[in-house]
Amino acid sequence: MQMRLFTQDWRAEAGKMQAEVNDFLASLPQGAVKHVNTATAATRTALTDKSQEHYVITVWYDV
Repeated sequence: MQMRLFTQDWRAEAGKMQAEVNDFLASLPQGAVKHVNTATAATRTALTDKSQEHYVITVWYDV
């Protein structure tokens, strides 16, 4: 089994990541995808009070 990891900054264009994931899924044969997981992560630094947020998508597949 193989895994493909997609990450993107929260503030970046959401459509860009969506297109990348859709293009990858379309390149796989039917039934190849075994599991998909999505997550978001966010941190904030105390010194600058700036935050960082990320989307993470993993696609587990078998070809």
